[in-house]
Amino acid sequence: MLSRGDAAGLDVAAAAWERTVEHPRFAASDARFQLGVLNDAGGVFLRRYWARARQEDLNRALALWQQAVQRTPPDAPDLPSRLNNLGTGLRSRYARTGRLEDLEEGRTAYERACEAGVLVAPAHVIVIQATLVGNPLPAAERLTELRDALRAAWRAVPETAEVAQSRAELARLLDFPVDDLMHQGRFLITLAVQIYAAAGRPAQRLLELALQWPASLPYARAELESIDDLLPDGHIRTLYEHEAGRQPLLDALVGANLVHLSCHGQFQAGDPLQSGLLLADGQFTLREILTPGFTALDSARLAVLSACQTAIADFRNLPDESIGLPAGLTQAGVPSVVGTLWSVHDASTALLMVTTMKRDRN
Repeated sequence: MLSRGDAAGLDVAAAAWERTVEHPRFAASDARFQLGVLNDAGGVFLRRYWARARQEDLNRALALWQQAVQRTPPDAPDLPSRLNNLGTGLRSRYARTGRLEDLEEGRTAYERACEAGVLVAPAHVIVIQATLVGNPLPAAERLTELRDALRAAWRAVPETAEVAQSRAELARLLDFPVDDLMHQGRFLITLAVQIYAAAGRPAQRLLELALQWPASLPYARAELESIDDLLPDGHIRTLYEHEAGRQPLLDALVGANLVHLSCHGQFQAGDPLQSGLLLADGQFTLREILTPGFTALDSARLAVLSACQTAIADFRNLPDESIGLPAGLTQAGVPSVVGTLWSVHDASTALLMVTTMKRDRN
């Protein structure tokens, strides 16, 4: 409700947080619970300020965040995000009032957030157990079924001069063995789009099926193999292509202190909790990571998300920035996370990740 502009819902949420903070037993509750309440309550009041422009809501958000920052230990992994929230609130108040003190305090909060982010990150990770995931693709049986359906849809497209060349190229592609065709997803989709643009409705089914074909990451294997060579011999679990399913990943995460994921990722602005990583048989979402009792990442000290859009957060509507994979992983207990803010190229990402691992090893 709150993510869809429900102003009444904001009032209910703000009142609930206020009752929690003012409850007689709140001061005696667990310290981590108190800090979480102060941080989240501040986010609701800031959102209500953005919705209604009442300065008392902004002042209340700042008061809550100042308490949260003051009470958070200097080595806590949550300190950078709380300092960031405080800086955001101070910046908003400066924009309204023009008070230079707020601008200066906001700048200081951001600087402290950057410094704390460096301090809480481990200088290095001693690899006891590593989990490497690369290029998740469905099993060959599933791709064979999809290829057969594509062939049937291709035959249903009328032969005309406008589609002749693209149609012939697609026919050649669909004759590839599935082991070869599984790495041609981008070309296959491009041809289907060209045919649909020329043929229109008769090619709609073809386009729908083509869009289901997974986009392969041809450099992911080289990336994982290079990183594997950099790690000390021992307990390294590698999941590649059809092996990289949800349950195998969850099993491999248990006890791993280094997690490296070279796969597709996406950020869902409309439903941030549904953002996640695309695996061979489904999606590993932020909602699952933040589910109470999720313990698969308890041993992880570093998570590398070598995928697109993994570091984006819904910072406009959710100022605490917990709705994003990096902060979600941090909340799950991972102190250091590497992600990306945009769509990234497979080859350049592989080179960057291997170079980064070499630097960290040294």
